[in-house]
This record gives sequence, structure tokens and C-alpha cells, in this order.
Amino acid sequence: MTAPSETPPPAEAAAAPQKKEKKERKPQTGPPEGYEKKKQLTKAERRELQEKQRAAKAAAKGDAPEAKKGGDAKKAPGAAAPKGGGGKEPPAKDTPKPAAPKHTGVLAHLEATSKKKPPSNAHAAVEALGLRYAAGLHDGANERCVAMLAAFKEFVGDYQLAPNTTVNRDLDKKLKPQIQHLIDRRPLSASMGAAVRKLRRCIATLDPEMSAEDAKAALRDEIDAYARERIVLANEVIAKLASEKLRDGDVVVTFGRADAVESALYAAKAAGTTLRVVVVDAAPALEGRVLLRRLNAAGLDCAYCLLHAAPLHLKHATKVVLGADALFSNGAVLAAAGTAGVAMLASAQNVPVLVCCEAYKFHDRVQLDSVASNELVDLDPKGKAPADGDKPRARARHLKYDVTPATFVSAIVSEHGLLPPSACAVLIREMGESEGKENPV
Repeated sequence: MTAPSETPPPAEAAAAPQKKEKKERKPQTGPPEGYEKKKQLTKAERRELQEKQRAAKAAAKGDAPEAKKGGDAKKAPGAAAPKGGGGKEPPAKDTPKPAAPKHTGVLAHLEATSKKKPPSNAHAAVEALGLRYAAGLHDGANERCVAMLAAFKEFVGDYQLAPNTTVNRDLDKKLKPQIQHLIDRRPLSASMGAAVRKLRRCIATLDPEMSAEDAKAALRDEIDAYARERIVLANEVIAKLASEKLRDGDVVVTFGRADAVESALYAAKAAGTTLRVVVVDAAPALEGRVLLRRLNAAGLDCAYCLLHAAPLHLKHATKVVLGADALFSNGAVLAAAGTAGVAMLASAQNVPVLVCCEAYKFHDRVQLDSVASNELVDLDPKGKAPADGDKPRARARHLKYDVTPATFVSAIVSEHGLLPPSACAVLIREMGESEGKENPV
């Protein structure tokens, strides 16, 4: 018997040559046939190529690109000629005007605060008060606060309770837009913020079962009591305490005009004390002129000077009596711009400085400079606008307040007595004014 021949199956026989071919292939190391290596372009050639590509795209859109050099438009190949002939270029399209540069200085946050638009859902009395605030008709801290309380009193009188709600929640909700309207017109002072917090606390403590009319009557009484006790009566007590510190023959220097200082000088005159008052003033408000006329009418011996002449009068001064728009917990005094300069000059001459300030102006905030929180006023608010074609004039702005450090203040005169500046934080805590540290709105 013969052995059968060993032959591979047909499938294996077909696969064998393929494996052999794979083994025989060599990896391709060079570029494929017909490949042309790109020429390395220089920087100038790349720029020329990019400009040609831009011109081609602009020609496809129908616009001729402007040349970067020389100001002439480059004519792209294939671009349509402008209508009308004569080689004239088509009129340029209207381009949007560039946006005005943003104010990026150190006072940018104060500039942004004065450009807010007030809402339109304000009460008529609040709207009228906001316009007067913006026009600068109410300028003193006490005057602004009294006017605000009077406007809120009218708002409370016209309030209508919404259905299916309580008085304290609905009234507080409707009061917030009124407060915000005044803030947008002009930032609230520290005294106004204290009055707003007091009013909102009174609203929050109303009995939910109380009728709307009873609640409105109670709130109007609270507003009247706050204005009478915290402003009017406090001013009288401060005037009496400050006048007791003035002696016959004193030369008293004051700055600007403050209600408490004016009342103290009247009280000293009524008590028979012989004084000489020097009123120091500064632009742009020049409020000292009003005080000078009133003191002369009351029979007081007065002199008037601007801030740059204050050192000459402080050499002969025996006391400096100043007002305040706010008093912070670190003893610093916020007052009309120029007050800090007078206090520093008096300290250099070893003249005692008394600051008359009602307790409702005390604020638990700490402020170290005059830039963090302040107001901007125009030095020439009635200036003429530039004519057409004239260059816009630079606006002269002025900080309304400055901060006097506690080291230049000898004593604080409030309705609670004479206090050192270091005791302000203790008094704020005892009065409970530290409640409601959040924004009034």
C-alpha cells in the first residue's frame, strides 16, 4: 500500500502566497511618487499671500478692502467696478461710533453711583423729593433726613393694603422701591440710613392682625416721634452742652454751616457769653455765607475767610467747633470737605476741637479715607455746554465730604454728653444702632 500524499486544503493553499507577500513588503520611508515638496515662504511672501486671500474674499462679498498703507483701496482681481464710472470710489458705509472710554480712575465707583436710573414706580412725594435731592436743594444731613421722613409719611398715608396679605409684609415690600429711588437719585447719608432702619423695624414689629388704618396711624406717629426726639430735641441738648464749654472772650472758629453748631452759638449768645466767631468757608458750596448772615443778624461778632486763610485766624483761636454728617465707630468724623483741614490745623496749634453730632448720625461702619464712600459734585454745575464743533471741556469734580481722623478731635458733643472719640463704639452698642447692618434696601 502506498501512503497518501500530503496536500494542503484549498483554503490554506490560497492563504499561503498572501502571507508570503506581506512578509516581502517593505515599509515606505520616503514621500510618495508624484509628491512635490512645498517651497518655504519668507515672511514678506506669507503676508502678500494673506492679503491676496483677503482681497479674494472681499471681492466675493462685493466689498473692496482698504489698504493698510497709504489709505488707498486695493483692487482685487475679478472685483466688480463701482457704479457711476469715473474711477470714483463708492461712498463709505456708516460705521458705528466708538464707545466712550470708561472712567477707570480712583473715583470710578463714585461716578457709576451718580449715573443710576431711578425706577418709575415711586410715590409722587418720593419722586419730587428725589428731584430736589438731585438738584441739591436739600443739602444738610438733618434737612435731608427730615425731608425724607416727611415724604415717607405721605407714602404711608396713601398706602393701600393688598388682598390676602398682612400689613407688615406688604408695606415693607412696597417701601423698598421708594428707598431705592432715593438711593439712585443720591446716595443715602448715614443719618438717613439710620432713619430707614428705624422705620423698617417699626413696620416689622406691627401686629399682623392690626387693620391697615391703625397701622398707618401708628407709623405716622413713630415718624413724628423720631424726627422730634432724635433731631429737634437732640439739637437743643447739644446746643446747651456745647455753649457751656464756651467762655467770655473766646475766639471760636467753625467751618461751613451745621445746625448743631449754629444752635450752640445762639445758646451762648442767649446766656450772655461774649464771643468772636470766625467762619471758615470753601467752594463749591460756600455754606458759611448763610451762617455768617444769620449770626450777624443775631448780633454776634463775626469774621469770614476762605479755607486757605484759616491758619492766620487759628493762631488767635481758643476753640474750634465743627459739625458732622456722620461719626464712625473708630471715632472718625465724616463732614463737609474742608473740615479735616481745619481740624488738623487746629491740632497743630494745640486748639481744642469740639464736634457736635446727634447720636442718630453714629454709624457702626469704619471708614479710613474719603475715597471709599463719598459723593461727587460739579464745581460749575451751571456751566454752558460746548458749542457744535468745539472740543468737550473737562468736568471739574469735587468730593463732597472728607474724613477727619479721631486723633484730631478733642471731644464729641451729643445728646448723651461729652464723649471722647474712642467711646463712640460703646455708645453705638448701647443704643442698639448696630442692628440692621445690612443695606437699608
